[in-house]
Amino acid sequence: MKSTKCIVTMAILALLLGGTAAAQPSGHFQGNFRASHMGAYWMPHLTADVSLGWRFNKWVYTGVATGGHFLQYSYRDPYGEMVDEGWAPAIPLCLDAVGYLPLPRRMSAFYLGAEAGGMYVLSKDYPQRAYFLGALKTGFDIAVSDRFGITLGVLFLSTFKSDFNGLAISTGFRF
Repeated sequence: MKSTKCIVTMAILALLLGGTAAAQPSGHFQGNFRASHMGAYWMPHLTADVSLGWRFNKWVYTGVATGGHFLQYSYRDPYGEMVDEGWAPAIPLCLDAVGYLPLPRRMSAFYLGAEAGGMYVLSKDYPQRAYFLGALKTGFDIAVSDRFGITLGVLFLSTFKSDFNGLAISTGFRF
């Protein structure tokens, strides 16, 4: 219940920040889509996320991210055998903040960002249903135009539990 209240509170704050930013004459709406794969043999974590928010200037973006995560729950039994419980869908909701360092004489940029929020697993068979979720990300935004770019990066995703922490290669686009 606490994680649900935390997620709702963060979403309301992000919407208020976005509304305040939208009233200013500079900046524009920006969306980001990202897909990534994280995990080892026993705990893969597939993600497809979209973040919608406001690009204040060429250096700062904030938004709210959601999407679909797919978690595989497997473990070793007392005899050392792998037990696969299958895949479970999950829905994340996070605040997203990204700083950009534009590259000289190009529209492309190096980025560094963070996400914080929560994730709710939809399967009743999963051992834990609600997780806090955090991510640190870095990479390159390769501009195709001033409002569209392709992103290539590395993401460290953490649920603050040992079962879903790890690095992922992420690809996506900015629109």
